[in-house]
Amino acid sequence: AWIERNRRSWRTAGPIRSFGVRCTDTGSLLGMVEANLDAAALRLPAGEVNVSYQTYPWARGRGVAVRAVVLMCRYLTRVPGAERAVIRVAPANIASRRVAEKAGFVARLPPPECGPGGPLQFVRELGGAAGCDGEDESAVRECPPGG
Repeated sequence: AWIERNRRSWRTAGPIRSFGVRCTDTGSLLGMVEANLDAAALRLPAGEVNVSYQTYPWARGRGVAVRAVVLMCRYLTRVPGAERAVIRVAPANIASRRVAEKAGFVARLPPPECGPGGPLQFVRELGGAAGCDGEDESAVRECPPGG
């Protein structure tokens, strides 16, 4: 179902943009990164894009998720209407919070409807001096064991 959803979204210019994250040296799959452009369905302000990511256990702790998020931001600078990338993180997920911070996202207060204990939100402007322009486009070269 997930693969078909992504195929359909790419074919129809739908709101989901999913990319596999792989090692440039071996081609091994290390995880995925996804952008959801449907701000209204996600109850985000217009112009905001939800970014999510995952890495396989053997790829964690090596900057793979950070690099994937940075590259997704670069991609989003070319998507009409995308002004800010948003990462929503469960408060207890320290590793994901660190990914957001290392990728240049800044914490913001979640909307009141999220309530206490709701997801934390991290935001990054797209484009311009505060965005993704001018970042190093080199690929991640260090592959984890098994990758």
